[in-house]
Formats: sequence, C-alpha cells, structure tokens
Amino acid sequence: MVNIYESVKNIINGDNKVKLQKDNKSSHFVKSDVLGNLNHIEIDNLTKTLISWYKLKMPNRLFTNNNGKLEINKDDISYTNYENMTFGQLFRRNTSLLLLKCKYGNGSSFYSNDKLNMDIFTTSGFFGNKIDKLCKISIDRNDGKILDVDGDYLLPLNIKNNYTDYNIEELLELLKKDHIERLNYNSISNYVSRKKKDLSMRNKIIKKVCMDLIASSNDKIEYGYYRAVTFLNDIGNFLKIDFDKDYLNKLVADLEKKKVKNNSSVKGKKISLN
Repeated sequence: MVNIYESVKNIINGDNKVKLQKDNKSSHFVKSDVLGNLNHIEIDNLTKTLISWYKLKMPNRLFTNNNGKLEINKDDISYTNYENMTFGQLFRRNTSLLLLKCKYGNGSSFYSNDKLNMDIFTTSGFFGNKIDKLCKISIDRNDGKILDVDGDYLLPLNIKNNYTDYNIEELLELLKKDHIERLNYNSISNYVSRKKKDLSMRNKIIKKVCMDLIASSNDKIEYGYYRAVTFLNDIGNFLKIDFDKDYLNKLVADLEKKKVKNNSSVKGKKISLN
C-alpha cells in the first residue's frame, strides 16, 4: 500500500511545485440538478464527518518511516484509538452512510425491505384520471432485477415470459419504445432517474473526501495519501466496489492537468480541490 505514495508525491510536488489546498468553502460541489436523497447540507455534513474521522483515526504522529516504508506506529499512544475507529464504528454513529449504497428507492420508509414495488398502468376517461389496466412489478432494490409481476398484459411482448432476465432500466427502455396509448410508467422512470442521481452524488462525495484527505497534511503529503487509501479501501468494502488501483493518482493527475491548462504558469499557485 505504501510504495505507491511516491507516484502521487511526484504528481503533486513535481516540476510545477503545485500545492494542494483544501477548499474550505461549503460551496456545493454537488450541483442541484444531480442531487439524490441528500440535500446540500446533508452532503456537507457527511463529507466533513468522513474527513474528520480519518484525520482523527490517523494523526500525523501515528505515522513512522521504516526503511523508507511508511507504516503505522503500533507503539504510539494513538494506536489504540486507531484500532478502535473502525468503519463499522463509523457506520453505527452515522447510518446515513447507508444511502451511499444507492439502492433503488433509496431513503424510502421501507428501506429495510430489499424488494421495491411499483406500478405501470393505462388510463381512460376524458381527463385520463381513471385507471384502466394495472400491472404491479416487484424489483430487487440492489440491482433492479425484476422479481415478480402481477398482470403482465402491459409488459412488452419479448419479456412477458422471461421477465426475471431483465432489470428495471431495461424495462424502461422497452416501455418507451412500445408506445402503448395512455401508458403511465412514471414510477419506474422516477426510480431510474433517482438512482442515476444517487450514483453521481456518491461519486462526487467519494472524490471530495479523497482529495481533502490527500491535502490534510501539506507538509507530509504521503500521510494524507495514506488516509485517502485507507478511506477508499473501507468505503469500497462497505459498498462492494472495486476501485481502480490508480483511482487516487488519476484524481490528482487530472486535477493538475486541468489547472495547468487553465493557467499559463502554475508555479507556486494554490489550487482548489473542487
């Protein structure tokens, strides 16, 4: 885990001597049009909690250099605190982390249930306010797979007999092409749209936490990088995500390229993490 620190140090402290600086503004790094189940205040609070947790878990004095290899000093008085501050403990203190799993129907009052029910229906009447035919659909909230259907007459023909092979997003695309008159599938469309927003929001939160942790110790950038690696491992295990092994390096490299492109000279300049 530790040898890869050199690559990120070279990116940050290379020829341009670019200095990372944490953006202390509570400005919205998640734009309003991609907000999921968390509002801006909740996003800021969750992000700050994650950053603070890993800074407290691994203060600068806890690191030691062992023949060029960065390690945690087990003899330091802070080591007990380091061991006790597990991600499980963090989750028990902040259950809103569960929203980062981005299940379908995230944040609903039936969150403990891994089955989500929705309807598609046709309407009749002058104002289209009378339900004519109704189809009830149950999906797996984790992957969106269709589990059960009650009243399959509104389903596209090619999935009626094998609907369990499809997920909610595939169903939505087929419903759009079917053009059944007065067919209402708003519930499906809303769940899919919210899922995409949740995923976008989650990606931005993880990126923000990583970059702020990397910048959490400007004098010893490898300490901040160690914190970011630890966070990424923990959140990856919690969410069952395999992040690219160069995820952090790419974040910093892309950030530097963007700033270099926008400035004729970046030597000695501070750059924002947003």
